[in-house]
Amino acid sequence: MEFTNKRTVQITSYLLLALAATQVFYTVLHLAQLSVPRQLLWGLEGFLFTILTAFAGAAMVQAKNYQVGWSAIAFSAVLNVVQVSIGLTMFGPFREAASQLEALGPLAGGVVALSFMIYYAAKLLLGFAALIFGLAKMAGGPRPWEA
Repeated sequence: MEFTNKRTVQITSYLLLALAATQVFYTVLHLAQLSVPRQLLWGLEGFLFTILTAFAGAAMVQAKNYQVGWSAIAFSAVLNVVQVSIGLTMFGPFREAASQLEALGPLAGGVVALSFMIYYAAKLLLGFAALIFGLAKMAGGPRPWEA
């Protein structure tokens, strides 16, 4: 299968839309006060972010323009893989340990805080990419897969 720049950009876009849908789904479940299947949802996000890393990275190196925007998306995906991995592997054990030994509470809180710091850094990079592509569109520049 050949991955042209246009095809790579399209797949990257679909992955970003799928990831946005997981956030909507997670939020709806939370607002409805339904049990959130975290392992399944976070595992799906981890998989999608891993694939996004590859496609956004490919778009970055194939691009003749907007490399900074593609770089921001690719590194946002990497940060999200780390953030989801922390949630999947460390939240449960630290929560369990803190429930048995109160002194570990701040440590468990620190793990959650680190995870959210990474989450917000990743979202900042996505916003930066949107700014790059938006400014290019306003300036009448080429589409991300052109020129």
